[in-house]
Amino acid sequence: MLSRALVHFARVPLQNVPAQRRAAAIRLQLLQLSPWPNTGFAFRVAADTANIWYWDEDAIAARVAAIGARPDSVIAVPESEMRATTAAGEALLIRSLDGVEGQVWRAGELQASMWWPQAPDAAGWAAFALDAGIEPSDPPVVRSAEWKPRPSEGLSIQRGVTTAATEGTMIAVRVAAALLGAYAVWLGVAQVRLELALRAAAQTRSEIEARLGPVLDLRRQADRDATAAARLLALRAPVTQAELLLALADVAGEGKPLSLREWEFRDDRLRIVLSADSDRYDRAGALAALARVPWLRDISLAGDETPNSLALQARVAAPDAAATTTARP
Repeated sequence: MLSRALVHFARVPLQNVPAQRRAAAIRLQLLQLSPWPNTGFAFRVAADTANIWYWDEDAIAARVAAIGARPDSVIAVPESEMRATTAAGEALLIRSLDGVEGQVWRAGELQASMWWPQAPDAAGWAAFALDAGIEPSDPPVVRSAEWKPRPSEGLSIQRGVTTAATEGTMIAVRVAAALLGAYAVWLGVAQVRLELALRAAAQTRSEIEARLGPVLDLRRQADRDATAAARLLALRAPVTQAELLLALADVAGEGKPLSLREWEFRDDRLRIVLSADSDRYDRAGALAALARVPWLRDISLAGDETPNSLALQARVAAPDAAATTTARP
């Protein structure tokens, strides 16, 4: 078991990397991350991201040889993988074999880890918190974590990864750089072609708009005229006063028991006062005749009639309006 002081921690994204190629992808990352020429590592993958513990493999081999064992007979496991820590809190300080380990957890996954030989002060903890993406606060209380009998499932351990810049590595790097350079040139050419195509499309659009400009202006003017005409038509009364007077001929006029004395037509409201030769006129018949006028709605008494007159008010609407003609005494 490797104490926390002997290992480093890192997180590496592995989006779109097949499972069988993950270890190789991590080896490439260790070419930049590891300070040692021979690096061992263990990793765990969750949500396309690998948590990596890596160490100086030569130093571990020397320790193993010192106790008379063969390096290939020993499995190296990081101490943190043998601790029964949980994500109960977002930020933790765990007592390790030879120091203190700070951890930050999110959604059940370890996001950051840092080792100190002793509990960090406020400044050291604040620096770690900012690097881990959490708000700085007072360091949490250092607590102990129980040992697990074995690492959790999903931990993969790799030994003896050469991370020094060998001749083969340099050739591979040069080939990769050449491929990246060719790809960059291709992207540059594609970008130029795209910009030329966009300029040609913009020029074509400008020419089309110039030709269609007068037509579009006429269309907009026609739309404005149609809107104005619709507003004017909405203001027009559904019937003229002459048509109403003719329709009331069955109720009042020459030879009728009632004659028209007052007439007021404003907006969609009509008020009339009919006078009778005597107070014995057929009031119900007059109301029934008014109810048959197709433009009158909501006919009611005006309330200021005299014994020999009939004052009425009604709403004027088109014959097909969604309303029911009623006469109320």
